[in-house]
Amino acid sequence: MPRYFFHSSSGQRELDDEGVELRDTDAARVEAARYAGHLLGDNPELINDVDTLRVEVTDEDGCLCCAVLVATVDARRKIERPSPQV
Repeated sequence: MPRYFFHSSSGQRELDDEGVELRDTDAARVEAARYAGHLLGDNPELINDVDTLRVEVTDEDGCLCCAVLVATVDARRKIERPSPQV
């Protein structure tokens, strides 16, 4: 089975030098989403440091396979609600 590496960045870059054996890139993409959720579950303030948490998945050759991005948007504006129809 191929080995995939999960590198994260949110203000500073954390490199994975161990990796995980998974069946294919689709499985690695799912694992990257789980990992992002785990990072935020352990430290929800992580997303406040910068606007985006990024988890990049690379293969054994160091080639980027996919990335999972978690972004926040600070949109301070009033949302207009439609008038109720009678």
